[in-house]
Amino acid sequence: MNLPKKALFVSLFFLFAHQAVALDFVKGNLIDTAISEDFSGYSSWTPNGHVILRGEDSLQVWNGDLSLCEYTLPVESWEKVQLTNDLLINAKGDTAYIWDIATGSLRAVLPHPAHVASLAVDPEKKTLAAACWDQRVYLWDLKKGSLLQTLVPKSLKNYDPSDLSILVTFSDDGQYICSAGELGEVNVWEKKRKKYTYKVRLPLTHYKDWTYSADFNSESTILVTTHRDSLAVFWDIKTGEEILNFDAEQDRFTDAFYWKDLFFLEFTPRTKSPYGGYEYHQSIWQVFSADSLNYQVGLENSLWSKHGYHHSFSPNGKTILSRKPRSGFPPFDSDSTVYIWDTERWEPIQTIHSSTGSIRSFEYSPDGHHILTSTKQEVIIRNSASLTIVARRRKPIF
Repeated sequence: MNLPKKALFVSLFFLFAHQAVALDFVKGNLIDTAISEDFSGYSSWTPNGHVILRGEDSLQVWNGDLSLCEYTLPVESWEKVQLTNDLLINAKGDTAYIWDIATGSLRAVLPHPAHVASLAVDPEKKTLAAACWDQRVYLWDLKKGSLLQTLVPKSLKNYDPSDLSILVTFSDDGQYICSAGELGEVNVWEKKRKKYTYKVRLPLTHYKDWTYSADFNSESTILVTTHRDSLAVFWDIKTGEEILNFDAEQDRFTDAFYWKDLFFLEFTPRTKSPYGGYEYHQSIWQVFSADSLNYQVGLENSLWSKHGYHHSFSPNGKTILSRKPRSGFPPFDSDSTVYIWDTERWEPIQTIHSSTGSIRSFEYSPDGHHILTSTKQEVIIRNSASLTIVARRRKPIF
């Protein structure tokens, strides 16, 4: 059967396009090859400059220019992954695993008596903290894979599945550990002679709701917690007393953290839904000077109040990446654009656009020279100064 010339041309075009994507080829420093079909759209840098791609049932570790997949790990619990210069730690169920990033070999298997809800690594990268559903925190030696200590809240009486330990965090100097439970339970331990001793249970008498986040300031004098009951609370670590709180009223605070001399506070606006009930919109970030917590602070004093769903700081602190979120009602706003913000003027200075759907993750490389972005269809590495694409991997076209 003879095909018309136009139909034949179209068929050949798609045939060559498929082969170009499915096969490896290099044109200058631009790499454009196929990635795994189950790629979920989430990627990240390791501290030593490798790239991790998350599949539905695995994590793949690639070299820094995406030219070679070095190995695949059977890691399914992405949100619990922690990284050091040479280790990748993840947890699934009641077990944590320590992997060697360079070789992909399994270094240690760490069993727990209950489901592991959260992981954190101390600033010296020597100790792993695992917060479990039995409300305890287990501390492990990362080098030996041995249990160092078990932290038990003083208020703990019997296992209560309604108040599960869901998060754990270290202070920047490693002097304190904080764990938080679903019903507002927040406990702090202090390091003394290589061991952590119980410091304080924060008096959450009127904050009986899920604790979303907890973070220490750089001086380890203040702890900020956010709660589902629309409150962000600042605590004096030494006394355990409340300093002040923000009340989002009908909205929700969902995250708060310190970064250098700034304090970032995220809240989720709530509006009446035309379909009944309420709709919660995604992330609005507000930025304050960290030292302003010494006196009255309010939303009107915010240095920055712009939409952003996620964030990534450049190593030199001069720029921040953020993504515009989707609206709460259809039609959704585009979330395929990443904004680059100047941290002195707090203005967007550049944008990164995607033509293959929602940008699910974005991040500066450890040296700040490149920006990694990914959708469900592709992963791209750009030069952070010129935004020129230097490497790309796409899913195969069938």
